[in-house]
Amino acid sequence: MTGGELFMNGRLILLCLKSMLRRWKRVLRTIVTVFIAFLFVAGMLLFQENMYQYQTAVAKKHFGDWFIMNPYYNAKKDNVLGEHIYLEKPKLAYVVNSIYDYDKETDEKIGFFTQDFIHAGNIKLDKGEWPKEDTDVAIDWNTLLKLNQGYEIGDIITIHTYTGPSTDEENEVTKTYRLSGIIDSYTNIWQGGGNLPGIILTENECGNIKHSNDIKQKNIAIYGMKNIIQESDYEAMFNKMQKDTDKEMVFNSSVYAYKPWGNELVYNYIFILVMLVGIAAITYQMMAYNMTRKYTMDIHIREGAARGQITGMYMCENFIILLLSSFLGLFTACQLARLICSAIGKNMGVSFFYIGSSTYIKMLITLILSVVISIIFNIYMNISHVINKSVKIKIGKNHNDNEERYVPSNNKKINGKEINNRNFIYQTHIRLMHTNGFIPNMFIRLFALVMAAVMVLCAINMYTAYKAYEKNADADDMVAYKKENNTSAYVYYYNEDINEYKEEVQKRKESASKYAATDYKEPTELEIYNKFRINISSYQDYLDNADTEYIFGIDRKLTLNNNLKCADTYIYKGIDENTLKAIKDIDGVEEVRLGYFETGRSWYWDGMDYNKIGADDYISDSDGKLDEKNYKYLYASEYVEPDSSIYDIICKYAGDNAPDYEKWAAGELSVVFKDTNIRGQYDDTLQPGMTLNLYGYADNMRNDQFVYHQWDGSESEYSDALIRYYMDNVWEKYVNVKDDPDTADVIANHKTWSWNRAYKYVSNKLSLDRLEELNLISRTCLSGSNVESQIKTTQETRERYDEGVISEEAYRRFLGRYANTELERRYRYKTRYTPAADTNVATVIYITDENRDEINAAFKEYIPEFGQFTMISTTALLQEALDNQNENIKQYFLLDELPDELTLKLKYNQVNIRYGIDSALVSTGNIVSSYLGQSGFLYKSYSEEKDLLKQKTIETMMLYGISLLAAVFVVVAVSVLIVKNRCEKYENRLRIIKRTGAKDTVLIRICMLECVREAIWCPFVAIIVILLDWITITLHIREVK
Repeated sequence: MTGGELFMNGRLILLCLKSMLRRWKRVLRTIVTVFIAFLFVAGMLLFQENMYQYQTAVAKKHFGDWFIMNPYYNAKKDNVLGEHIYLEKPKLAYVVNSIYDYDKETDEKIGFFTQDFIHAGNIKLDKGEWPKEDTDVAIDWNTLLKLNQGYEIGDIITIHTYTGPSTDEENEVTKTYRLSGIIDSYTNIWQGGGNLPGIILTENECGNIKHSNDIKQKNIAIYGMKNIIQESDYEAMFNKMQKDTDKEMVFNSSVYAYKPWGNELVYNYIFILVMLVGIAAITYQMMAYNMTRKYTMDIHIREGAARGQITGMYMCENFIILLLSSFLGLFTACQLARLICSAIGKNMGVSFFYIGSSTYIKMLITLILSVVISIIFNIYMNISHVINKSVKIKIGKNHNDNEERYVPSNNKKINGKEINNRNFIYQTHIRLMHTNGFIPNMFIRLFALVMAAVMVLCAINMYTAYKAYEKNADADDMVAYKKENNTSAYVYYYNEDINEYKEEVQKRKESASKYAATDYKEPTELEIYNKFRINISSYQDYLDNADTEYIFGIDRKLTLNNNLKCADTYIYKGIDENTLKAIKDIDGVEEVRLGYFETGRSWYWDGMDYNKIGADDYISDSDGKLDEKNYKYLYASEYVEPDSSIYDIICKYAGDNAPDYEKWAAGELSVVFKDTNIRGQYDDTLQPGMTLNLYGYADNMRNDQFVYHQWDGSESEYSDALIRYYMDNVWEKYVNVKDDPDTADVIANHKTWSWNRAYKYVSNKLSLDRLEELNLISRTCLSGSNVESQIKTTQETRERYDEGVISEEAYRRFLGRYANTELERRYRYKTRYTPAADTNVATVIYITDENRDEINAAFKEYIPEFGQFTMISTTALLQEALDNQNENIKQYFLLDELPDELTLKLKYNQVNIRYGIDSALVSTGNIVSSYLGQSGFLYKSYSEEKDLLKQKTIETMMLYGISLLAAVFVVVAVSVLIVKNRCEKYENRLRIIKRTGAKDTVLIRICMLECVREAIWCPFVAIIVILLDWITITLHIREVK
């Protein structure tokens, strides 16, 4: 190319740019139209890119926006995590001390948060405000429930702790605070939440109450993940970081171990479809723009411009328009997406927005394809234009310039009907339509029919997929129950033959050498039980087998806690409202149903054989027992509200032995499932028609003959509540250690004889008549007691009181000792030998390998876990058991009404959760399971099969939904383009009609008749098409002069 040609091309490009500036309005309209197409494509790409970020943000909403937690943060030694390229700067929380229960340190910690920590952890106040004054305290719900001191803003919270290394009086601190705020739970929800303070004070007050030992103080740091990577294996990254720090860190697995849903096939299909539609729209718009430039380009050709130069001008203008449009489309889409993500993130309390390299690559592909296709079509149109122009010139040579060139084909009339005033609009519309020809009109209608069929097909597939999901949508996705963190066992008490037991004790007092010579072997619990047990059927039986040498007789217990799951589920506190609200607020949770499930109650029936239930393997000191393993619960009970649905399921498996509905609903009849023991054997002693006795929940108010001031919390939370009440209301108020000759031992070991401990409480609670009655019964009821001597002692003491020799207080103390003994003995009998409730066994269903899966599937929404023995009954039976135990406790403490913390009520401890179809998009299953697992629930998830169905349904909805939208868009776009082209074709005729006096409304009606006739061939979008056609026609008619 010569310098002159280069100069000439440069001038043409410059001329092209000046021309675009001069025609900036038309260019701008084209840019805006193309920009919308690019915006749509970019928006779809950003949606795909940020779908994962959104699902992660949902998890962060509940579990905090952090990746790794360092519970032992030290700023001077934070080189690895603090300077890590992927981690943000640490956000800090501080623990300064712990709550003490008497002199025992608990898990509830005291401290404060920095604002950065609160923001990064997404820690929210449920109500109230953060502490502002040193007398204010904010507490998370989990800790507040444990403290049990109040649940309303303004309540007084008492904190008891020690600031020194010992629990001496000089280090003891007891302070009261005003509850200023209640925080959504995190101590029992987060991974590592137990490291955080649940009691939040001001920083200044923390300085006043902090522990002097640095070991008791902790700095906890959380590190967020920078939004610069999308790692496929975050857990491996965490393991590497932990290895580098050489410390135990906490991984936020609830957020980063979850693999969110995202089908690449679906996403790619959507991208290709959207891209093709976008490119088609862009190409058409560029063609329309280039058509407006043909007259100008013809002038340049006449001035000597070559075809290549004209093509270059087209390319230059098209490239500038497409480049600007794509850039603006991507930029605008990014800003809109950022605003949308910011709004969603602000609502969730987290931030998320990500633009990956794939978005830029796909946008570049769309731009290149748009440019290439536009160029191809423009070259084709230019060639077509030149050919058509040559043909017109050739035709012009064979005809006179003034000759009429339009002759109807074969001289046929378009329509034989004459036009008059009544049919002018209709007949004009018919004539205009016929000018298009039969084949084009037929193809337009055929196209509309095909697109209508596509829409129907898409809609049918979407409907079919959703109905298939709906059939299984009512099934529960998760069944969970609240367990207690304890080591409770299944316990059976029995009364021993006193004489034989004394002989056994005497043998043990002989020399150790004699034992060695005779190979004496300590008997196991089960051996002692089988040898010495005496069935206790009445209170008199219990008294007859007691011994005057032992105030309460010799009760032993058979403890079954080996190879079994702990008896750790009770109907006591249940699921608190805060936890229930948190579950319901999880995105994707559609329904929550509640129930009652327990495993902490021992059963008994006549003829019960402990060997057959597997006691040899379940007691801890048994010889030859199997290796320990977490096998199953020994007893499990599900209590339901009576309804026909569960009753029908029971009848299906009970067959002819199905219980009568009314008796079953009243709790009189129950159904028992029986599984094998650990050795694969069935217990055949429990049969239909037998009475099943349900004991009350075990308590640990006494450890044999001792009560401990400081208990270890290994029993149930209910048992701990009883002990706490005893400590606060009996021990602290009525025991004067100065009256005890062994004061030093009592104080040092935090224990005393229980009969010495409670008699003052009893003597102050009861009337003198009642004290005298119980005193006499207690002194004379045991076998072997000297009745006459006891009666005489009592009478002499009464006489001394009547004569004024001793005070009423002294006389009450005298009576109270034995009255307390009698009350203790009665409570012990009722608790250990009397069932809290009983029911008749209607049928026993054996669980075998053949029917196990079927039974589990049939009852999975009712029974969260089967034990070796599993009962399904109604809440009537449960209510009876709870009421009887409440009455027993009330009599023991001599109360008219039980305080709330001791009252057993029907409180839900089982939750059945059903997810919505959107759960697959917002990681509901991951969030719910993480939440329940951290909150002390055991659960079984049944959502895997449903999740696959949900994902398939969502994929189908997206595939056919996008296809349906694309079909609608194409039909609408094509219809509008056809109308626009025909308006341009009819323009001369419409101008003539308008100049003869017709109004614009007449012209619009003429054109709209054709639009309506064509629109009804695709009736699903007819209204939209007609509306847009009307706007297009109206705008065009206004320009006709």
